[in-house]
Amino acid sequence: MANSQNHHSKRTVPNSALPAEIVCEIKQEPEDGDNFLVEIENPNLEFIKMENLPLTAESNSDTEGQFRDDVQSGATSSNFQSDGLCFTIEHIAEEDSQEPRQTDGEKMNVDEDESQDETNSTRQQRKSASSYESTKGEILKHFEMKGANKAKCRHCQFELSYLLGKSTTNLKRHLVRKHSSALMLKSNHQTVSNCLQSNHQTVSKNATASPPMPHGIPIASATSDVSKVASVMRPAQPAGSFLPWALPEARKRDLDAQLILFICRGYHPFSTVNEEGFQSFLKSLNPSYEIPNTDIILNHMLPTMYHTALGNVRDKVGAAKGVALTIDNWTGINNVSFISATSHFVDDNAIPRSYLLECFKLPDSYTDEIIHTWLKKVMIKFGIANKITAIVSNNATSMELVASMLTVIHIPCFAKCFNLLLQHAIKDSIKSTVTSVNKMITIFIHNSEAQQKFKELQANLKCLKLKLDSETSWNSIYEMLETFLKNKQPLMFCFSALTIQSELQEKDWLIIEQAVDVLELFSSATKDMSSSNPLTLSKAVILSQLLMTHMSKRLQHPTLVNEVKNLISALMKGINDKLKPITGTELARKAVLLDPRYKEKGFMDDDTGFRHTYEQVLLDLSSMYQGNSTELETEYCPELVEGRHVPDDRLWADYDSTVRGKRMYATPKSKAARELDNYIKEDCLDRRGCPFSWWKTRQLYYPHLYQLMIHILSIPASSIPCEQIFTKTGQLHTEKRNILSPMNIEEVMFVSQNYRK
Repeated sequence: MANSQNHHSKRTVPNSALPAEIVCEIKQEPEDGDNFLVEIENPNLEFIKMENLPLTAESNSDTEGQFRDDVQSGATSSNFQSDGLCFTIEHIAEEDSQEPRQTDGEKMNVDEDESQDETNSTRQQRKSASSYESTKGEILKHFEMKGANKAKCRHCQFELSYLLGKSTTNLKRHLVRKHSSALMLKSNHQTVSNCLQSNHQTVSKNATASPPMPHGIPIASATSDVSKVASVMRPAQPAGSFLPWALPEARKRDLDAQLILFICRGYHPFSTVNEEGFQSFLKSLNPSYEIPNTDIILNHMLPTMYHTALGNVRDKVGAAKGVALTIDNWTGINNVSFISATSHFVDDNAIPRSYLLECFKLPDSYTDEIIHTWLKKVMIKFGIANKITAIVSNNATSMELVASMLTVIHIPCFAKCFNLLLQHAIKDSIKSTVTSVNKMITIFIHNSEAQQKFKELQANLKCLKLKLDSETSWNSIYEMLETFLKNKQPLMFCFSALTIQSELQEKDWLIIEQAVDVLELFSSATKDMSSSNPLTLSKAVILSQLLMTHMSKRLQHPTLVNEVKNLISALMKGINDKLKPITGTELARKAVLLDPRYKEKGFMDDDTGFRHTYEQVLLDLSSMYQGNSTELETEYCPELVEGRHVPDDRLWADYDSTVRGKRMYATPKSKAARELDNYIKEDCLDRRGCPFSWWKTRQLYYPHLYQLMIHILSIPASSIPCEQIFTKTGQLHTEKRNILSPMNIEEVMFVSQNYRK
């Protein structure tokens, strides 16, 4: 063979006919680049030197059998030929090995009793842990002293008897049996010796039992020093597994927190941690992680995370300058009613924030006074009693009374009112057509022959799947009509081919077509609302105005059928009756003016409304200038400068007198008008831009307007996220929340929404 360059290298032998637990090091000799020497450490086979071993050759069954027979018969060497290369394995006895070979009868009885009780991997782990020569101090690190005669395990909270200063054998036995993975070996030397001893035992058992030899040798990581034998840092484990070591405390806390968040944010039952499949899944991800039981989670971990989050929320909310509250209430299982309060504000970095403050279980028969008392306690608890700008909730009369008791502005939930007005408008105009469509779709869903025929026809068309409406969201009705209309051709063919009696007349198809065209605008508004986080009062006003403008134009269309005309009229009436109380308020109009996306253009053609809102904002700014004018604007007086001679300059005397006179006539209102006018003159931000980011960059230019914006734009138009009403994901989230048990619900929801690392 040709000689290669002089160098040393480590190689892995793939698919070699040797036991899997053998650890070897391959050294390439400098004088013969194509010849390799393989040293294999094996307590039973001693040391094996392999010369001229082709590293890429695949070992076949004949090679495996010959090697096994030669070793068991006591032969001193084995000769092989593969891919035209010859190589020899010499069986060299280890000098210090004095262990006699076991007979066949002894081989069959190795650990027979022990293997009946536990797996090899578990037994191996305990042996490694039991061989750990620990000191008292190292053992006691795993326990917490409870008095003079008790010690509590830090891993499972189990208490054991222990006399202070006495033997720790009892404690070590508990660690070996229950938490063997938590025992760390003292040093690399002890790690190597214990692992090699365990490895020797495993290889000896495998060799004496004469198992089939696997096609591979795991090679331990080696250093560049070719004279060193590769070291094994942990006992041999079955394929795909390893011996877990104790997790660092910080990592364990992080995993515990992630487990609690998984349960709380998904509204899963706490008994999930006791399920065998879930435990197996976590162990496969991290075998070193000790899964806490339900009692530890409920009595220790969850309360700890709750109080951590509570302290953080108190600090954040307490530092806010103005806070809006949203109130949500629902009925859970067993007809138990709950109510929650969430805070909304803009922080010092002009970022909108929201935090759940509290979730409260209402008594069976509750009154407005009970809700008022509870809400007032929440406001005092978080230090925001004098910072509330508005309360947003459903349009129930009870919440209006509660807001009145607290002398706070009440705003009905825009998303819920929007959903109701559409449901009522559809019901009062095209209900019969919608019902017929629902019945036809139900027939296709439950008729397998019709469904199969429909799918065959759809294969050549880009049509959507048929959808049924739901009772909770209006947009499900729109999606049902839209998909039904797009599938008109395959549906009509199926009606004819399968002799299905259709309840739809030609006029119904025209109603569907025109209704879909009208409702498409409301669908766009719904998607816009769902994508806005948060949905500001200003955007709610603009959406209402745009929809009203479009409906007024559509109503003049001459080809509309009466049913669709009634639909448009009902929609316009709903906008006036249900949305106008929200969008027509002074607070909402101020939000439009202070939103850099809209400003005066947000008032459309309502010049009177713009001038009225302008004067109201100007009045607010004037009050702010009046209160802190001395702090914001200090005049320069040369004669007050100490330690500096200022000569009487007759050249500038007339000019200085004129400027000083104009400053004397600058009133708080004129200063406020200058700031407001400069803001309005700026170009509007793109409607897809973020108004809060814009204000952050203009904070120093319009300081008083910025303070006013913090109090007004922080008020959301909806009491709940809009996607909970209009999307399937949000509806599923609501359904899962509604089945929560009253026990621990406050802590679960608080941690779910507020916990941050």
